[in-house]
This record gives sequence, C-alpha cells and structure tokens, in this order.
Amino acid sequence: MKTQFNLDNAFDRNVFNPLVSKFLANRAMVRLEVIPKPRSGNQHRYYRAILKILSDYTGFTTDEAHELCLRYFATEYTKETKNGKEHTFKQRTSDMDTAEMSEYITKVRDMGDTIGCYLPTADEYLTNWQECEK
Repeated sequence: MKTQFNLDNAFDRNVFNPLVSKFLANRAMVRLEVIPKPRSGNQHRYYRAILKILSDYTGFTTDEAHELCLRYFATEYTKETKNGKEHTFKQRTSDMDTAEMSEYITKVRDMGDTIGCYLPTADEYLTNWQECEK
C-alpha cells in the first residue's frame, strides 16, 4: 500500500480518498502527518553562491566552509545505538526543509557580517546572480 500521497496530485487524491473512506468505515487507527517541503533548488543554489563568497573571503574551500557552517549553525539531533549509546549529529542541508534552510542561511549570513564578509540577501542574489557566481 502506498503510504505517502501528494494531495496536489489528482492521481494521488483519487487513490487517497477511497482509502480514507475505508479507514473511516472500519474505524481504523490512522496516523497522518504533513511532510514539510524539502529545501528548494533555489535555496541550494543561493547557499552554494554565498559559500563561494565566504570561501573566497576566508581562504577555505567551499566544502571546508560548508563543513564549518554545519558545525556551528546546523541543528543537532541525537540517535541511540542498539546497545543504548547516544550519538549527536548535525543535520545536513539536504535534509532541511525550506523553513529550516532559511533559518540556517540567516545564521550563515549573520556570521558573515560578524567577520566582515558581506553575503548578499536572496533577493540581491537573484538580481545579480551572474556577478555572485563569478
């Protein structure tokens, strides 16, 4: 049985609606959750552009700048191993939704201001993207 439905898609809605009716008729226990939208392609391109500016300013590679930004600004989460030992990890940008990515980029931009490296806003990037990606 399909467990994820995009209700903006007519085909998915046509499959989902009869299932809901069936669940209601059987008084089944069902869990529904909204799946947040993953970060957008535009957010990713913008982030990579500000990483390039940051790496040019600091002398780090873009990958090194990315890793440092993750270390300082990404949300931490903890997972427990089968034997009960806990480990802490940083959320990867590819796992962030649009709101989380937006908040993360704001922290990176604020850090840029702190060290004297101006990182353009998303609107400035959209207006001057050719210049930003040189």
